[in-house]
Amino acid sequence: MVDITDLIKNYTRLQYLKLVPEIRLFIRDDHYLHDMLRQETNNEFVAWPEWAYVWSGGHALARYILDNSELFVGKRVIDYCSGSGVAGIAAALVGASHVTCIDIDPYALQAIQLNAKANKVNVEVSETPVEADIILVGCPSFKTLEGTFPEDQLDLIKSYDKSYLGYKVLRDEYTQAFFKSGEFEIIARKTVPTTVYTEGRTARDVILMSYIKQE
Repeated sequence: MVDITDLIKNYTRLQYLKLVPEIRLFIRDDHYLHDMLRQETNNEFVAWPEWAYVWSGGHALARYILDNSELFVGKRVIDYCSGSGVAGIAAALVGASHVTCIDIDPYALQAIQLNAKANKVNVEVSETPVEADIILVGCPSFKTLEGTFPEDQLDLIKSYDKSYLGYKVLRDEYTQAFFKSGEFEIIARKTVPTTVYTEGRTARDVILMSYIKQE
């Protein structure tokens, strides 16, 4: 039986983030971890370890949260498709009353707990969404082949009082073209340091957006 905690600690390194030096995470510096997980678990179909890397959307979102703490103090927050938990940890650091990180990968859920402990904050983990005031979505990857959100994912995002999304700009996809016109507003733009082995380049342009709640 594989001990997930030991595996994460053995195959990642606790590192401070470049854009968010207030946070440190158990992450990798290369792209070999998936093959290592397959060997260690004897499972060819183990999920690709999204949790072991800091993707540009979540990285930028964490920076925004730390720089705008007044928006999150005392709020119930979920970090959806959480991965490493970077956005949720940022919300906990600035005083959110309750943070739940949502992911379906059991390795991610364990990594999030280790990362939260390393940053001296408390977060809960879950495989399904819970009640909250704010939803955070870093680097949303649940898009259709046509480049749009599935309606159920959009409905989920819109069901919360406030939403904050970090999305990396790719090719001709830009601003609200990824979403239905007029439903999201851009609240910030950031250039985020990244790596060739994760995102194919050393920096990514990221837009941060919020859903415009319909009255």
